[in-house]
Amino acid sequence: MQTRTFTHFFIRLYALALLATLPFTAQAQQNVSLRESVQFALQNSPQILKSKLETRKAEAQITQQKSIGLPQVEISSNMIYNVKLPTQLIPNFFQG
Repeated sequence: MQTRTFTHFFIRLYALALLATLPFTAQAQQNVSLRESVQFALQNSPQILKSKLETRKAEAQITQQKSIGLPQVEISSNMIYNVKLPTQLIPNFFQG
């Protein structure tokens, strides 16, 4: 008798849960015009998104190839601190 009571309790609980979710499922549906549905399909199409990414990739490659032809600038610096005065091992023939 007690298992039958638990079964009825769970059936009622399940029915109550279904009835509680009905308003949410009804609100999820909305009327959409043909123009809006086409716009949504164009914005979320995987093929169109892929082609847009490929276009951006191609534009980046074009910019990269153009930058190869531009002049390159390289700056460097160096500092040497000699504690002793440097000496020259080659004799100086130009001074008398």
